[in-house]
Amino acid sequence: MDFKVRVLTKEEHKQPIVQNEKMKYKCDCVIGNNTNSMKLVLCENIIDHIHAGKSYIVPLQEFKRANF
Repeated sequence: MDFKVRVLTKEEHKQPIVQNEKMKYKCDCVIGNNTNSMKLVLCENIIDHIHAGKSYIVPLQEFKRANF
């Protein structure tokens, strides 16, 4: 099953975080569709590929595979 979501808002600046003694970056955004909205934390490898105001189709397995 796939989900179509729209990026409603996205922070302009990446936030540095330390994970396992390594500097990484994250960025908060709010995604939504016609039923609801939620906060989503983008990890550094995808931050520059996601844009506010655009819609994306996300396969369910991507949510299951997320490593938090």
